[in-house]
Amino acid sequence: LPGSVQVGQEFTYEIKVDNLTNGPLDGVTVTDPMPTNFKVASTKPEYDAISGGVATWNLDTIPANGSTSIFVTGSATETGAIRQCASVSYVPKLCSATRSP
Repeated sequence: LPGSVQVGQEFTYEIKVDNLTNGPLDGVTVTDPMPTNFKVASTKPEYDAISGGVATWNLDTIPANGSTSIFVTGSATETGAIRQCASVSYVPKLCSATRSP
């Protein structure tokens, strides 16, 4: 987020999701509660759902050592702090292999 903005001035922030593993992450979902003093103008990609002021993006798979970003554009609707607290989840996988000569 920028350090400060004027009320009504649009700005964009980025939510960057990095896969720090050597395998793909499946079922990646990002949730971002939208503060009541923030008006969303657009998101890229478009969110998949918004409910109770919480936007959700289903990012599917992030490849090994890959990353993806979400960009949210909006403006402050009143003075004060705009707090953003996004979270990410994914479907853990445990894979193994057995050799058969």
